[in-house]
Amino acid sequence: MASTQNSIQAGISNGALVVSFLSADQPRIWRAELSRFNDATLEVQGSKLVLKRGDAAEEVGSFASKEEAVTALQAVTDALLGGTGASATTCSTKKKCGWLKKLFKAVLVLAALFIALLVTLSLLHTAPSSSAGGNAPAANVQSGVPLPADTVFGK
Repeated sequence: MASTQNSIQAGISNGALVVSFLSADQPRIWRAELSRFNDATLEVQGSKLVLKRGDAAEEVGSFASKEEAVTALQAVTDALLGGTGASATTCSTKKKCGWLKKLFKAVLVLAALFIALLVTLSLLHTAPSSSAGGNAPAANVQSGVPLPADTVFGK
């Protein structure tokens, strides 16, 4: 996924942030592994875009004005928020990813409903019947008098 603003392009490629600063004082392409951003800060200092890690600061790009540096920061932000890790390589567009996620959720919901239906039917099938039909003892059964099972269970 790439973000383009004027002559600044930023995107995620092979687990790294790649930024092209064609409008910088010294036009260049800057690349950094995504793991470098775990404890880092990108900020605008004057007309420069700087990556800070602890006390160390690395200049990412120098621009003619603060507004251009902010534009560069926005392009980098869009790339980092829009395409991280495997999702950027798996889905070519956000629209495609959204559709696949919705389809996956729908399949999960249908599977859960199917399992719930099977469990419910299983419980209803094994539940004892309370109707006067098949399992009710014969009307002439007296307490304490032995009877054959066929008489009690109606077979």
